[in-house]
Amino acid sequence: MGSNNTAHKLDDLMTLMQDDDIDIVVVTKTNSDRKKSSFLDITRYNNRYKFYFCDKDISTNKSIGYGVAIAKREIHITAIYAAPKNKQHIHKKLIDNTIKQLQQNQLGSTRTLHIIAGNFNEIVDPELDKSTPSSKKPTTINQCQNVLHQLQTLGFKDTFRLINNDQKAFTYKHSKSEDEASTYTRIDMLWMKAPKQIIVKTAYIIPSVGCTDSDHDILITKLYTAEFLVNNRRHTRRAALDQPGVAATTRMDKEQFGNTNTPRKESDAADISSVKRQIIDLDKTFRSNIELFQQACRDFANSPSIQLHLNDTYQAIEQLVYTNSEPWADHKDDTDAAAGPCEAVKKSINSFWSQIANGINKAINSHLLQG
Repeated sequence: MGSNNTAHKLDDLMTLMQDDDIDIVVVTKTNSDRKKSSFLDITRYNNRYKFYFCDKDISTNKSIGYGVAIAKREIHITAIYAAPKNKQHIHKKLIDNTIKQLQQNQLGSTRTLHIIAGNFNEIVDPELDKSTPSSKKPTTINQCQNVLHQLQTLGFKDTFRLINNDQKAFTYKHSKSEDEASTYTRIDMLWMKAPKQIIVKTAYIIPSVGCTDSDHDILITKLYTAEFLVNNRRHTRRAALDQPGVAATTRMDKEQFGNTNTPRKESDAADISSVKRQIIDLDKTFRSNIELFQQACRDFANSPSIQLHLNDTYQAIEQLVYTNSEPWADHKDDTDAAAGPCEAVKKSINSFWSQIANGINKAINSHLLQG
């Protein structure tokens, strides 16, 4: 990736990321650094991705290099390549830096997603993460506690194992000679320490052939972060939550007066203007209040009354579809026959929306506007 004859690998990798809707990629052994990265043609990707390159290790002869591309997300990411020659030193430095990050995070009120990804050159379970020739026996877990077990102690999770509990899987194939049988290992991983709102959706390994053509395969992990990102707004200081009454009042106003060009009564206009926009600063809102608000919304969405309104709306739509499929739907003289189901759908949707607006409005007033 750091030379002209391998420049296409960046294009291939970006294509893979866009096709699989991947937000973050960690690349090791790029044979590039911050200076060389300036010669890479990455400008055409900058609208979607932010690139970070680090300097190579001057003490070694190999131009290792690391790269991270982030699609506008705000999380702590550590990219690692633990070269066999000095992996003990790299592992120790990783643990020390991780402990510092966790300690700093505990001092603040912002919840943080920590990700450590790359080539660790270690495995967790020899039975699942390694396949050796029959003449060799894998080392048992108790014989060797490594950096990955230290990450577990710090609360990190192996995202691949969260989804694939007992699946044997490998990312790297190695043999000392052509005559020797290959050894397969899963040493490329993504470890995560995250709030409970983060959920691992999928984690799978695909061949690198046709993309980077590396001797390491590609690990893809997809996370559900919708609720987490709503709460983590360090650089978006103010989150504006409109009271649902604004939308509900505007909708009712349009239904009552028809076209927006229709003149309104002054009293009606005054009622609309009296609805105020509520600005809520989430950074100044207690975490417990935000969590109570989220739970209140979940409970409201699963309440019997909402489910009943949803069922009524569904039945009204079904009746309208049935009515429109009848022969009179094609005759102008008989359109009045279909007016009843159409009005029923409108009435049901309006009632459903009003209940949702009132429920959210109540949750906001109860938990986000206190104090």
